Amino acid sequence: NILVGFLLVVAFEMNRKMKSIYMKRLTKDKLFKHKPPRTPEEPPETFLGWISTLNAVTEDDILRMVGLDGYMLIRYINICFRISLFITFWGMVVLVPIYVNSGGNSCAWNKFTLSNVPQGDIDTDSISELWIPALFAYLFAGYICAVMYTEYQNFLEKRVAYLQNGDP
Repeated sequence: NILVGFLLVVAFEMNRKMKSIYMKRLTKDKLFKHKPPRTPEEPPETFLGWISTLNAVTEDDILRMVGLDGYMLIRYINICFRISLFITFWGMVVLVPIYVNSGGNSCAWNKFTLSNVPQGDIDTDSISELWIPALFAYLFAGYICAVMYTEYQNFLEKRVAYLQNGDP
């Protein structure tokens, strides 16, 4: 996936100047001097120059530019990325070494999963190795619930403002 992602970024960079594909959204905002445009600034022509321009856009600007539905979709993608990054980091740092060194005889991909932990009686050491994945399952669930709670609070605030003031 990293290779495919890299190839897609390179293909985007090579074709970024093709206005028929990547043209800025045309708006009539230039006629109205009191309203800011609904598009970000023009990015520099350098390689990956668009990243700095996108990082300079605030969440309020995104909400104004794309509306509430587009804003919530971008936030959804962002929380999915954060959750995946959190689970991947702790899974690789803590869980995968436990699975690999647990003494099971699984081969190939199963060596890096919970199936490599041998099943045994209660008085063996494998039971203690099962507590850590169980605790991490609760940790992951708690983190996901906390992120979703925060996201819902943000959505509720933006939705109430949208219902009171309308779409800018």
